[in-house]
Amino acid sequence: MCLLLRFLLGSVRVRGGGAFAQGDGQEEPPPVRLEVEAGYDGHYVTGHWFPVTITVSNDGPDVQGILEWDFLDGNDHNTFQREIDLPRGSQKRVMLSAFSGNFRRTGEVRLRDGNTLISRQVVQIEPIDWGYLVIGVLSSDATLLNSLSSIDMNNASTSVLHLNVETLPEHPRDLAGIDVLFVHDIPTDQLSTEQVAALKMWVRLGGQLIVSGGASARQATPGLADLLPVTVLDLEDQAALTSLTFFIQKHTPEIRETLPERTTVSSVELKPGAESLDLDGHLVAHEVGNGRVVFCRFDLSVLRAWAGEPDLWDRVVLPPVSFAPTSPSFGFRMLDVLQLPSLELPSFWVLVLFMGGYIVTVGPLNFLVLRLVRRSELAWVTIPATVFVFVAGTYGVNLLLRGTDPEVMQLAVVQGFEGQDEQFATAYVGLFSPYRNTYTMTFPPETLVSEEDLSFSPLDVPVTWTESATELRQMLVDVSSLRIFVTERTIEGGESEAPFQVQIQSRLQGTGVNRQWTIQNIGHEPTPDALLVYGDLVQGIGTMMPGETRTVRITNATAHFSAFTFPAQFASQEDEIFRRGQILSSLAQNWTVSSAAVPALGIHTQAEPYVLFWREQPLMEVQVNGKSVPQDGLTLYVIQLNG
Repeated sequence: MCLLLRFLLGSVRVRGGGAFAQGDGQEEPPPVRLEVEAGYDGHYVTGHWFPVTITVSNDGPDVQGILEWDFLDGNDHNTFQREIDLPRGSQKRVMLSAFSGNFRRTGEVRLRDGNTLISRQVVQIEPIDWGYLVIGVLSSDATLLNSLSSIDMNNASTSVLHLNVETLPEHPRDLAGIDVLFVHDIPTDQLSTEQVAALKMWVRLGGQLIVSGGASARQATPGLADLLPVTVLDLEDQAALTSLTFFIQKHTPEIRETLPERTTVSSVELKPGAESLDLDGHLVAHEVGNGRVVFCRFDLSVLRAWAGEPDLWDRVVLPPVSFAPTSPSFGFRMLDVLQLPSLELPSFWVLVLFMGGYIVTVGPLNFLVLRLVRRSELAWVTIPATVFVFVAGTYGVNLLLRGTDPEVMQLAVVQGFEGQDEQFATAYVGLFSPYRNTYTMTFPPETLVSEEDLSFSPLDVPVTWTESATELRQMLVDVSSLRIFVTERTIEGGESEAPFQVQIQSRLQGTGVNRQWTIQNIGHEPTPDALLVYGDLVQGIGTMMPGETRTVRITNATAHFSAFTFPAQFASQEDEIFRRGQILSSLAQNWTVSSAAVPALGIHTQAEPYVLFWREQPLMEVQVNGKSVPQDGLTLYVIQLNG
C-alpha cells in the first residue's frame, strides 16, 4: 500500500506557474510560462480601461486555449479573455484590455485549455483615483520628470508613471487613464502601426502629448512626425533658454542660477496653426482635435536640475478636455432616452379594468350563471377554468405585445475630425428578451464591451476576443428584461461594417461671432439635416449631398437672436424609439474647461465648431446566437472642424 501511494504521488505533476515536481525529486521549468505587465508602470486608473500585456512561452505540447484576466480581491470579478493558439516552441505577446471601478490590487492571469488550468500568474497592481492628473513618461531614463510627482497641477494631485514601448497600448481607450504623455529618447519609429494609430486617436480625444527635441529628437520624432506642430530640421548649438524663466513668470535667484546657460536645440519650421508658447519659440504647440501636441526644441533631460522645471510644465499642461459618452458624468443612460414599447407597463386604468373584470367574472358573474342553470356544484370546474382563461389571455396579450424573439436596439455616437479617416464610435447596445434565456452576443473584432453602469459594475460573463469577433457568451437575460452594453472602438477608413465614412472639408473666414464657414461634403454619402454648432450658437446646414458645398454664417445678429438655442431648441426632439433632444442636451452639458479633478465633458465648443447630423440606422452589426437580428438603430455623428 505504501509503495502504491509513493508511486501515485511521485507521478503527479502540478500544472501552474511553478515548477513541475517529479517522482525523483528533480524540478524542471513548466512547459508554459507567463510574464505579465499589468497597467501603466504597475498602476491603473479606476473607472478606465488599462492594458495587460502577457508574454507566453510554450516548450510543451501544442495548446489552443484562452488567456484570461480578472481581479482576485473584491467582488467585481470582471473577466477578460482572448483566444490563443500556442504551437510547441512558440512565444507570443498578447495584450488584453481590462478595467475596475473599485480599488483592487491583486489580479491574476490564467491560461486555460477547456476546463484545464495550464498556467497562472498572480500580479500586484496599484489603483489610482480618477481625480489625479496622470503623467506618463516614455523614456530610457527611469527618473525623468519625477519632480512632477511632488506638486499639484491644474488643482489636482499628480502621479508620474514610466512606460515602455513594448507595452504601449494598441487601443486608444487603454490610454484613457493617461492625461499627459511625455516622449523623450525612445525610438518612435519602432512603434507598431496599431500603437501609432491608438496614440493619434488618444490625442484627438483629449490627450496631451509632449515630445522632446534636442539631442533626443532623432529618436523621439520620426514615428510621430504627423502629429508634431513643427517640421524638425538640424540641430542648433549653444542656444539660450532664458525665455523659459519669462514663460513661468518667476525670476528668483534659484530659478536663474539653476537654469542651464546654453544647450543644443532642434531647428524647426512651424506648421500652419502652430504657435510658440515662449518668446524664443522653444515650446511650440498646436491643437489636434480635442487634444494638444507640444514640441520642445530642447532635450527634456537638460532641465532636470532646474528649480523651475515643475512650474514650467504646470504652465504648459492644460486642464484635461474630453468628450466621453461613457463617462459617469455624461448625463444619460440608454434607458433614459429609450422609448421601447416592449418595456412600457400597462396604464393604471388598464390594470384596474383587468382586476375588476377578473373579480367580477370569478365571483358574482360565475355565481349568477350557475344559479341560473341550477348547477352550483360546477363551481369547482368553472372557477379554475376562469382563472385559466384569464392567465392564458394575459400570456397571449403579452406575447402579442412583446413577441417571441429577442430585440436589439443600438444608439451610437461617432466622434470624427475634419481631414481624418479614423473615427471613434461609442455605441449603447440593448438586448431585450421576452422570456428568460441565455444568449451569445457577437460584436466586431477588437471592440471594448462593458455593462452600461455609471460605476463600471462587473459583468457576469467574460468579454472574449477572438481573431474575428468580440463575444459575450452564454449571457442570461431575465423575462421581459433589457440588458444594455457599451461598446467602444475605432472605425478605420473603409471598414465594410461602417455605414459610411464621413468626410467634411471646411474653410473659415472672420473672427469672434462674425464668422463664415464654407463647408463641403467630400464623402460618398449625404449628411442628413446637418447642423453647425459653435458654442451655444447653432445654424442649420441642411442635407448635403456628396460634393455639395454650403456657406454658413454666424454674425452678431445670429448671436443676438440665437444665443442659448443649442441645445435648448432641440429639447423636445423625439422619434419612435429615442429621445433625441435629451441626447443632445447630454452632449452639450459642459461647455467650459474645468480642473483635472473634474475633467470637462461634452463638446468643447468654446474653441472649435462642430457639424452634427443623425442617421436612422445602427452603426455596426450585432449578432445574437450566431445570427443577424433586426435592429432599431440611431447614430449621431459629431464632426469637429479645424479652427
